[in-house]
Amino acid sequence: MGEVTGKLRGAFFIFNLLFLGAGAGMLGVGAYTVRSMESYGPYAELQFRTAPSLMIIAGSLHVVIGIMGLVLTFFNHKLLLLTYSVAVIVIMLLTYATAIVGFLDRPKVRTTVNNRINETFTSNATYIAQKSLLIQLQQQFNCCDVAGYAKILSSTNAANVVCNAAIKKQQQFIQLPVGCPFYISTAITELLYKVGAISMAFGTFELTSLLVFMQNLEGVEGGGGA
Repeated sequence: MGEVTGKLRGAFFIFNLLFLGAGAGMLGVGAYTVRSMESYGPYAELQFRTAPSLMIIAGSLHVVIGIMGLVLTFFNHKLLLLTYSVAVIVIMLLTYATAIVGFLDRPKVRTTVNNRINETFTSNATYIAQKSLLIQLQQQFNCCDVAGYAKILSSTNAANVVCNAAIKKQQQFIQLPVGCPFYISTAITELLYKVGAISMAFGTFELTSLLVFMQNLEGVEGGGGA
C-alpha cells in the first residue's frame, strides 16, 4: 500500500489536534506555576521552578509539532512521518522528565523553606529586604513567624502584623496561627505535584497515541506526494 489511507489520515489529524491542545494546556499550567512560584519570592528557590520551566518548553514544542503534524496530514511520504514520530518521542521523553523533576523536588521543599525563613528572621538585613513579602504571606496564609506564636512572643519584631494580632488574642484563649513555613512549603509542594501529575498524564497520552500511530504506519510504504 503506497498511500496513507483515509482512515489513518483522519486519525493522524485528530491526534495532532489533541497534541496541539495538550501543548497549549502545558504552556498554561507551566506559566501559571512559574507565576505562582514568583509570588513566594526567595522561598521558592530556582530549583523548584525547573519543572514548570521544562513544562513550558515541552508545551511550546508540543504546539510546534502539533502544527507540523497537521501539515503532514496532507503528505503520504513515510520518511516525513517517521521523522515526525522521532520528534514526538523526544518531546514525550521531555514530558516524562518534567514529571520526574517535579516529583523529585517535592521532598526538598519543606527543609528548604524552613531554612530560608529562619535565615530571614535571624538576619536583620534580610528581614528588612523581605519585610513586605513576609507581611503579605502572613496575611495570605494567616501564619506567624517561624515556629508559630511561640517564637514571636519572645520577639521584638513589630512588623509581624499577624503575629501581633495573635499575641493579643492569646489572652482570650483563641488558637493562634502556626508557622509560615508549613503553609508556604505546602503551597509549593502542591504546585510541583500538579506539574508532575499533569506531565505524567500527557506523557502517557503521547506514548499510547504514538504506539497506535506507529502500528498503523507499518502499512505505509515510502514515496508519494500529496
